[in-house]
This record gives sequence, structure tokens and C-alpha cells, in this order.
Amino acid sequence: MVTLGGGLVLFVILLLLFKFVKTSYIALRLNTTVVNSGTLEEVYEREALIIKDEEIVRIPYKGEVNHRAAEGERVKQGSVLMEITVEGASGHHMERPVYSYYAPISGVISYEVDGYEATLTPQSIGSLNLQSVYESVGKGGPTKAADHGGINVKIIDNLKPAYLCFSKNDMDLSRLKDIDKPVLRVRHEGDIHDGRVVKESEQMILLRLDHPPSGLIKKRKCVVEIISRREKGVIVPTSSLLKTGEDYGLYRISGSGPRRVQVEVKGIFDELAVVQGIESGTEIISNPRILGKEGEFVE
Repeated sequence: MVTLGGGLVLFVILLLLFKFVKTSYIALRLNTTVVNSGTLEEVYEREALIIKDEEIVRIPYKGEVNHRAAEGERVKQGSVLMEITVEGASGHHMERPVYSYYAPISGVISYEVDGYEATLTPQSIGSLNLQSVYESVGKGGPTKAADHGGINVKIIDNLKPAYLCFSKNDMDLSRLKDIDKPVLRVRHEGDIHDGRVVKESEQMILLRLDHPPSGLIKKRKCVVEIISRREKGVIVPTSSLLKTGEDYGLYRISGSGPRRVQVEVKGIFDELAVVQGIESGTEIISNPRILGKEGEFVE
């Protein structure tokens, strides 16, 4: 027969056992992670048509060519680009004429002329149909140069603004417009460059770069990464966040166990978020649901 006192003792033992099992079960299922500082971005990758200030020097003569400016070299206005010793003059006592050709503007030398230099200019942007121009480049448009019995040289003014024309597709333009200076980088390059939306159509966007990166200078099309959102701070799993009203928090692991702390959420990027309020190197619980609901969990 179990007495009242014995039953109470048994109840206490069972209660303690239940709490132990529950605590052990929770401890086994808790996931923790050490978080670090970093940067998260929302990036749209686009192939952009590049419009820049450039000028063609047409050299009609055939003969011996003495290049005075190499591909990719920046020259000053009035510099000698090349000298041509003209073919056709013969005889031991006849001196073959030599013609010198000069740079009409300062800029970067390129021998890759595509025939769009005279039509795709910053001055023509206002009258361009962005979509038709974008689609035509590289699809049977103006022929490559230098088929006039001579040589064509292109000089690109890399100190003047360049313009990038690219497709909107699934881009959230509202976010891009909210940024005073949308930023981008050339794919596989680390530097970030400021831009400004100067024109848009139903399908296309035209972005101005006051200081174009070197990776764009000699290309007509280039893959770029348009960064519509960028936040720096401590990066945490979105699953670690809890929200009560307008306040966010998470569980930090301390010497006495999990402790809920308030954080400021700078931005949520799918499964990751950028926060302030904890230090880099902090250990946190990444699945706090198991501790019991306290506020709204962030999905």
C-alpha cells in the first residue's frame, strides 16, 4: 500500500525525472553556431551593353607599320599613334613617304573596333531605343572595322562617364531607385563602383558610371553584378531570430546557459540576416523554437 507521503515522494521523483528527460532531449536537439561579422548582398547579375566616349582614327594606307602606341596604353591628345611607310614607291633614289597619325583625344588605345563607335555615344543616349540597341549588338550589327584597305584605331576616354544598358527582367527596380547611388562590380573583380539610373524603358535600364572600372573600358558587353542591397554586421541564421512586437532577439550561449538578448536587424537575406547587438565570435542557438515559443519566429 502506498501512503500519502510515499505517493508525494514518488510524484516528485517522476517530476524530476520528466524534467531531466525533457532537458536532455532539448539539449540533444539544440543546434548552436558561432557567428562572425561580414557583408550580405542582394545581387542581380546582368550582361550589360557599354556605351562610352570613344573616337576612331582611320588609317587608309598600306605599308610598313610602326606602332607607337600599344594596345591598352593611355595616350595624350596629339601623341603619335603610328607611322606608316607607304607601299608603292620604288627605286633606289626614291624616298618612300612616311605618314604619322596622331591621337585626336586623350584616352586608352584599342585596336578592337566593332563599328558601333559612331552610333553608341553618350551624346546619342537620349534618342536611343535601349532594347533594340541592346539586342542588335553582337547579332549581325555593324561590321568589324579595318576592311577599307587600312587600319582603324579606337581611343577611349576612360576619364569620362560610361553608361551601362541592361535588362530589368526580375529586378526589383523600386529598391534600385531608393538607393542614391546604386553600386555594381564587374564579375570576377572585387572593387565596387557607384552608379546612377539616368534612363529606363519598359524592359531596360541605363546606368551612368562617373568613374568606370578598367574592366569595362575596352569591352562592348560585360557581365556585371548590380547590388541593390548591401548590409554589414554580424551574420546570423534567420532561424535564430525571434520577434516580439517590433523588437528582435536571439538566444546567446553564456556560462549559465542560453540567454535571450535583443538585437537590431539590419537586413534579412533569405536564410541569413545581418544584425547589430552581439559581437563577432558569439555562440548562439540557431533553432530556438525547441525552447518554447516566446514571440513570433522569423521565417
